[in-house]
Parts: sequence; C-alpha cells; structure tokens
Amino acid sequence: MGHQEYLDREKARQAATEIMQHLNPIAKDQQLLIDAIGMEHRTLQQRFTELCRLWLLHCAVSCYGRDGRNEASHQLGKKLKPLLERYPLPYI
Repeated sequence: MGHQEYLDREKARQAATEIMQHLNPIAKDQQLLIDAIGMEHRTLQQRFTELCRLWLLHCAVSCYGRDGRNEASHQLGKKLKPLLERYPLPYI
C-alpha cells in the first residue's frame, strides 16, 4: 500500500468514526441529523444519498458480518439490491 492510499484509508476511517459518534447520542431524534443534512449543498446531499445506496449494497452481500443487531440491515439490503444496482447516482 502506497503512502497516499494509506492516508486516504486513514481519512476514511476517521470520517466513519466521526459519523458513528454522531449517531450514538442522537439516536432518539435522528430527524435532527436529517434536517442538518437537508441544509447542506445539493451536491453534498446527492453524494450522501449515493453513500447510503452503496452502504445498503454492502449490507446485502452474503459475507456481510452480521448478528441480531444488524440482521435487519442485511435483509433490507438484499430486498433493495436489484433496485439499488439499477440506479447509481451521478456526481453533478
């Protein structure tokens, strides 16, 4: 792995950690996060939606590590997979 790839992976890991830290305390009112995302630039909203699409596709794979806490994510991903595969979102 090259130096740039390492930096990119580290940056992605840090971003994922920050997102997950935000999800924990606001679990009772996720609408706050949704409203905040809705106020972001339209291109960023589009990229976020594409990230959600890709995440659900990731959840759908049979080797997705799961237990009772995330089994519903796997099942939803499997059901949505045919539709999600047909509609990748463009970067505008």
